[in-house]
Amino acid sequence: MYSNLPWYGKALCLAAFFAISGSSFASADWQNGNKLYEGCEDHTSFNLGYIEGVIDTLGADSGKFCIPANVIAKQLKDVVCKDLRESPKDRDRLAAFLVFRSLQRAWPCK
Repeated sequence: MYSNLPWYGKALCLAAFFAISGSSFASADWQNGNKLYEGCEDHTSFNLGYIEGVIDTLGADSGKFCIPANVIAKQLKDVVCKDLRESPKDRDRLAAFLVFRSLQRAWPCK
């Protein structure tokens, strides 16, 4: 169903899903980098699930980023959290975009 959407369309679908879900994490401001960064600081597992959800939605084989097969989930979170820590001026942006950008910076396709 979503396989024909461009990566940004998938990111928007993911953000919309979290915005309308009944989860306690679905407040309107959850999907920004500030809230995602809070998860980096308090070591919540939701952060990791969000990052993996973005990867699943965008497609690890999308050609937008190329994560090596031996990378573990904690590394994904560490990469995103490092990027958020080093770019505080961007944390008001959409969290799905920031995750995408972090992964693309860390593992660009060659």
